[in-house]
Amino acid sequence: MTILVLDDAESFVNLIVERLKRAGISAIGSTSAKDFVQRARADEFRKVKVMFFDMNLEKRPDGTITTAVDLMPVARTYTPSAKILIFTHGDISVEDCIRCVQLGALGLIPKFTEPEQLLIAARVYGDLGDPHRAREETIRELRLRLEEADEQKKGQLFEMLVANILSSVDGMTLVGNNLNKPLGEIDLIFENAVDLPFWRELGSFHIIVECKNRKAPPETSDFSVFMTKVQAKNGCRVGIMVSWVRASSGFRILQQTHPADTKMLTLHRGELDELIEAPWSERKDRLTAIFQRQL
Repeated sequence: MTILVLDDAESFVNLIVERLKRAGISAIGSTSAKDFVQRARADEFRKVKVMFFDMNLEKRPDGTITTAVDLMPVARTYTPSAKILIFTHGDISVEDCIRCVQLGALGLIPKFTEPEQLLIAARVYGDLGDPHRAREETIRELRLRLEEADEQKKGQLFEMLVANILSSVDGMTLVGNNLNKPLGEIDLIFENAVDLPFWRELGSFHIIVECKNRKAPPETSDFSVFMTKVQAKNGCRVGIMVSWVRASSGFRILQQTHPADTKMLTLHRGELDELIEAPWSERKDRLTAIFQRQL
């Protein structure tokens, strides 16, 4: 079991991590929201089973405080199986505590808990939780944040929203993200084990997803670049282009006329909202129907 401790008090983090390691437990420390966000996509975070977050972290330039609430969607996106506990102390609000729980945190514990007690809590909470409920709340939160965010932040929020929507489909597992390859960056890679005839007949063990957060629609040039990435990936015969705006007519013509051994699918804003509004249990069928109409 690997435990992560996030707190802006570096000495506290170092003490907890050191004592957990002495007890034979794999432990990772992070001392700022920025550090956590930067490392969240790394492979080392995928093995984390339990995370402890301090509620209040560093101040932003505008004087407001970054809180665990801000980081919950990041954690739920890139380490969806991790169980999250929040450190409590005197200056946190009930509203923030409730929001963390709604976004998937399993509980709140006193900050100055002995490492041995943290380990007990980690073992107890490590086997609890309802991932579907937390993911659905995360999807709704990310959709809301997209409407309110500035352009600089929308790119990652859009990618996180897409990652969570597709990960909510039984059989779709996120196995890679933001990978730099010779032909360009790959946004998301999913393992396809969806147990429906349509998905099996695609014959693609991996599916590459490209996220285009821009006002212009995907054009034929985007199709060509993305097709090259898909064809270069071993075990991949399917690419999904996700954008706010529906793909151009030229893009859609290429969808129908390119070689049949590689499938290029699309999702746009209206279809994403349709998937978000659908009950989780129906999302796989809704997504399948959207893609079947394109082939």
